[in-house]
Amino acid sequence: FYLVDPVPLEDKSGILVIDDSYNDNFAPDDTTDTIYEYMLQDFSGTVDVQDWYTVPNDNQLLHFNRSKFAATDLINYQMIIFHSDNPGIYTHVYLEYDPIYLYLRGGGNFILSGGAGLEIAQMESVTNYYRFFDEYFGIPLPIDGDESTQGNINRVSWDGTNGDFFHLQFFQAGIPLGGNGYPEMNLQVPSFNPLIATIGQGGLGPVSWLELPDEDPNREILYTFGCRDLGPDNWDDESDGDALPSLEQFEFFNGKPVGIKYTTPTTCCFTITFPLAYMEIEETRAFMNQVINELNIQ
Repeated sequence: FYLVDPVPLEDKSGILVIDDSYNDNFAPDDTTDTIYEYMLQDFSGTVDVQDWYTVPNDNQLLHFNRSKFAATDLINYQMIIFHSDNPGIYTHVYLEYDPIYLYLRGGGNFILSGGAGLEIAQMESVTNYYRFFDEYFGIPLPIDGDESTQGNINRVSWDGTNGDFFHLQFFQAGIPLGGNGYPEMNLQVPSFNPLIATIGQGGLGPVSWLELPDEDPNREILYTFGCRDLGPDNWDDESDGDALPSLEQFEFFNGKPVGIKYTTPTTCCFTITFPLAYMEIEETRAFMNQVINELNIQ
C-alpha cells in the first residue's frame, strides 16, 4: 500500500481513457483506439490510455474480482472516460467502484459510455449498495426499498426479447434535448461492424435507456432515444423480423433518456447509454469538444 497526498481539483489536469471494450469484431481494439484518439484530437492536454483487459491482475481468485485500478492511478486526472463500447459485453465499471468513488469524492469529471451492459452495472450497484451511480451520476438507489424512488438503466427489450444485433434494432441517434448546445449523434452507417448495415438495416439493438424518478436540479437530460421509422403497414415481425418498430414500440422508445449529466460542486459526470464508438465520428468529436470546453479541461 502507498499513501499519497490528495490532489486538489484545481491541480488536476489531463484525461485518462479507460478502454473497457472487449476486443472482437464488435469492438476491435485498433478501431476503437483510433476512434477515441480522433474524438480527442482537438484537446491539447495530456491523454493517457489504459486497457482494462490488459491491466495485470496476478491472482484473480485472491483478488475477489475487485478493482484493477487504485485510486492513485486516477487521482491526477481532471477527467476520466470509461468506455464499454462492445455492446454485447457488460461493463466492468462497477468492479472499479472503490477507486472511482474515491476519485469522484476528491473532485473530478467522468464520462461513461456503454450499451446494453450498463444494466448489469446498475444491478450490481444496487445489490452491493455501491453509491457512485447514486451520488455522482444522478441515477439514485431505492430509498428504504421503495423502487419508485430508484433510477433504472434498462436495456432495450420487448415481450421477453432483448435488443441485440439481430432483434429490436431500433436505435439510430442520440437527439439533444431542448437546444442544449450538444451535437446530435447519429449511428454510423456503414459501420466497422457489418451487422449494422446488413441484419440491423441501419439500426442498433443492444443499447440502454434511462428511467428516472422525480426531477433533480443537479441532473440534466442531454440526449433522448432517436428511434428508427415505423415498419410499413404490412410489416410482419414473425416473417420479416423485428428490426423495424411497430407504432406501439416507436411511441414507447422514442424520446426516452439515453444521455444525462449530473453535477455536484466538485464533479460533473456523464452517462451515455449507447456506445460512442458506433456513432458518426465527427459528431462524437464535437460532443467531446463541448464537454472539454464546458468543464475547462486542461
